[in-house]
Amino acid sequence: MSSEDFAARLQAAVARHVGTPGTIHDLQRLTGGANKTTWSFDADVAGARAQFILQLASPRANDESNPLAGVSPHLIAEEDARLMIAAVKAGVPAPRVRAILKDDDGLGPGYVTERVAGETLATKILREERFANARATMAKQCGTILAAIHRIPLAEVPFLM
Repeated sequence: MSSEDFAARLQAAVARHVGTPGTIHDLQRLTGGANKTTWSFDADVAGARAQFILQLASPRANDESNPLAGVSPHLIAEEDARLMIAAVKAGVPAPRVRAILKDDDGLGPGYVTERVAGETLATKILREERFANARATMAKQCGTILAAIHRIPLAEVPFLM
């Protein structure tokens, strides 16, 4: 699919699920993970420009080649999004899921979240002086977040059982 087709499909999906007109700006593919493709973009929604992330997931891993098969689940895109929704309800700081893509969106399995600014590279967080204050409070924050994760009702995330 061409980049123009991709952007047009994303705009239609944003307009359908998040709000019109859904005009896409600054679409950028971010450095990727092993099983997801991540895109950053802005979109015009309901008279304002908002910042979003698009996560497109790969198909479920082949259990024969996965050493963690049966031990750790490989979540499909919808499950990943539903886990974030349940986490936010339990008080976990996580991006707000704005849309779970459907087959007729033509983008594959994925979801759109609000974009949260921040640093994700551990080496920067651990070494750079500008993160000194963050390092001082991070352990307590992590404990609070882990406690909130453990409060997620299992009925809301049956795919993890």
